[in-house]
Amino acid sequence: MQERVEKLEDFANDARDRLARIETKLDHIGTEVGNFKWWVVAQIAAVVLTVLGTSLVIQQMTVATFQAAGQQANPPAQPQAPIIINVPPAAPAAPAAPAAPAAPTSSPAK
Repeated sequence: MQERVEKLEDFANDARDRLARIETKLDHIGTEVGNFKWWVVAQIAAVVLTVLGTSLVIQQMTVATFQAAGQQANPPAQPQAPIIINVPPAAPAAPAAPAAPAAPTSSPAK
């Protein structure tokens, strides 16, 4: 029985030493968890800002596209004046060249 008690005491001492080592290792875990929490918050903020920025860019591109399309689709404010071509009046006909004198016709003898 005495042997059993000694084994249990040895086991308890080993467990106490192991727990002491674990406690020293866990001392800095609190700061690491705190740092991890801030890292997670920063990542979430980065994702939210990226989504917001992208949505704003898409919205502005859409507005600009519809405005440009609307400007192209609208008829001009004033219709273009008709094009009038003035043609000068017809020039008088050029005088005909004088005709050659007619050949004397012979008249029947009288």
